[in-house]
Amino acid sequence: MKELKPLAMPDSPLLAQAPVLSVDDEDGEMVRAARVRIYMAVAVFVLMSIILITRLASASLFNSINSRQFYSVENVSLRGDIVDRSGQLLATSLKTFSLYADPRKVWDAESSTEAIISVLPELDPVAVEAKLRSKKSFVWIKRNLTPKEKQSVFELGLPELGFKIEPKRVYPRGTLASHIVGFTDIDQNGVAGAERAFDAVLSSGKTISLSIDIKVQFALEDELTKGFDKFQAKAASGIVLDIKTGEVLAMASLPDYNPNRPGASLPTSRLNRASMSLYELGSTFKPIAIALALEEGVVAEGEMIPVQNKLQVRDKVINDDHASKVPYGIFDILAHSSNKGVAILAMRAGGEAQQNLL
Repeated sequence: MKELKPLAMPDSPLLAQAPVLSVDDEDGEMVRAARVRIYMAVAVFVLMSIILITRLASASLFNSINSRQFYSVENVSLRGDIVDRSGQLLATSLKTFSLYADPRKVWDAESSTEAIISVLPELDPVAVEAKLRSKKSFVWIKRNLTPKEKQSVFELGLPELGFKIEPKRVYPRGTLASHIVGFTDIDQNGVAGAERAFDAVLSSGKTISLSIDIKVQFALEDELTKGFDKFQAKAASGIVLDIKTGEVLAMASLPDYNPNRPGASLPTSRLNRASMSLYELGSTFKPIAIALALEEGVVAEGEMIPVQNKLQVRDKVINDDHASKVPYGIFDILAHSSNKGVAILAMRAGGEAQQNLL
């Protein structure tokens, strides 16, 4: 506080005699300092707002939607196609989305599991929650989603979920030629059929052409299925060969399976009985031996073969399942599947001729 001093005011004689107090304005200084700080804070806030708005506008107006990725994009190499001899497609690969999670970003594993199961009800909730609670940085949730499933998961908005583009093997003909074509596992490795036999070539992206003809294959499977159903058979198989080249034009085995869902079939259905099972040829050689006898001219036209007599070759006695008391003609031997008759004709033709024929 300063001392009191009279202030001279020459224009007013009365006021000139009145005392006036002069006080230091300490409160005013504080107010002015506070105002300065407020102005600075407002200026910083406005500046930050301008920067934020500018960044948002730039991201919204100038960045294309393709530059904002919600899934990892990698170079996906597709497995080669499998086609028949005329180029008809039997197997191909498509790009699909696979769902993964980063457990480190999970806030509430239980809530996230409930959300995922709500759009992918076929998944096991216990297994999904266990994955989300793991300490890993990457876990698969489901591979090869359909477009509808992918969109449903995307709309959940869970930050821990992401998508990877992966190939999926597709067999557009379904069960047709399934045993020949075979199938792959989830990672595109050949497991059976041509997929396994030509795995290295197909993995490099090259297309392979099989010898089968899809039209012949369909006809064979159709006829085989009719017989299979008519006789209520346990299994059936058939092969169609090009007699001049030995090429396999068709091969079928029943029961069959759908290579798009191999896990849904029984192991016995995935067995190709035409190429993987062993059979005793037995009487299959009888028409070959008869044809050899005719070609070699060791049997006369109309000749009767003495199948009723005992036949011994070295220390082995050859018998017929249904013994005959009378001779057989050459076609009777085939009709009755006579072991004796065929053995007689084969011995007449000789070992060298048989070896040359076979």
